[in-house]
Amino acid sequence: MSYLKLPSQKILAKHLRCCTATQETAGREQSIWKCQLGHRSFTVSPSVWIQGTVVQVSDCGSKVIVDDGTGIVILSDCDKVCSKVMLTKGMYVMAVGSLQSGEECPVMVPIKLQDLSSIDHAETLWPLEVIDQLNFLKS
Repeated sequence: MSYLKLPSQKILAKHLRCCTATQETAGREQSIWKCQLGHRSFTVSPSVWIQGTVVQVSDCGSKVIVDDGTGIVILSDCDKVCSKVMLTKGMYVMAVGSLQSGEECPVMVPIKLQDLSSIDHAETLWPLEVIDQLNFLKS
C-alpha cells in the first residue's frame, strides 16, 4: 500500500532524531520507523508532517532546512514538489512527505509544501497538535 493513502503523522524534529528504521523495512522506499524516547517507544508512519521556520534554502531550491524549535529537518528534492510555493528564509511552512533518515540530522522528501506564515497562531499551536496526536495514538 502506498503511504499516500495513509494519514500523515504529526511529529517534531526531536522525535525524528530518535527514529530508526525497523529491520523488516530497512532499505525499502516506505520504511516504518521506531522512535525511542527514554522509556517510551512508538511507531512512526512512513508519511510524516512537520512544521517550522525555513532557515536555509539551497541555490537551486532542492534542499531546504526547517527548524521547528526542537531541532532541524532537511527537506530534500523540494524542487520536484508540484507546488507554487517559493520557499524563502524566515517563512513558516508545513511539509508532508516520507522520512528518509532519522537520527542526528533527519531527512525527509516532501510531497506537499505549504506556506503557513499568514495563519495566526500556527507556530504556537503546532507543538500542542503534535502532543495531542501522540496522546491519542498512545491510548
